[in-house]
Amino acid sequence: MENIIVRYLENAPAGFHGMVTHNSDDSYTILLDPNDSAERIMEAYFHELKHIKGNDLEKPDDVQAIEADAHK
Repeated sequence: MENIIVRYLENAPAGFHGMVTHNSDDSYTILLDPNDSAERIMEAYFHELKHIKGNDLEKPDDVQAIEADAHK
């Protein structure tokens, strides 16, 4: 699997659980909310991994469609 960095986003906004970014060195950074339960953190982590495996970050910027597809 690609190089993946996992970080916690302190002071995450309400409703935030996780996100992933594709970095210029071809690695990925997954940001998670440290205030979520361990179960919710793992759920968010695997959700973001699914985006990486699905090459979702290479798709057009239609976040709604990408999320709908990821939740199938």
